[in-house]
Amino acid sequence: MPEIIEDLVKETSAKAMSDRNERPAIQPKISFYQGKPSEDKEKKKSIKSLG
Repeated sequence: MPEIIEDLVKETSAKAMSDRNERPAIQPKISFYQGKPSEDKEKKKSIKSLG
């Protein structure tokens, strides 16, 4: 399951940057924060662009 989420985040991040005509300066860093099983998971993405 983590691989599916990771692939989906990479694809959507690449599309968002492409749509805005931006290029990442470095590989985007994606972190997942896990809480209690009943809580929604959070994600944080950090992108530095050359655009």
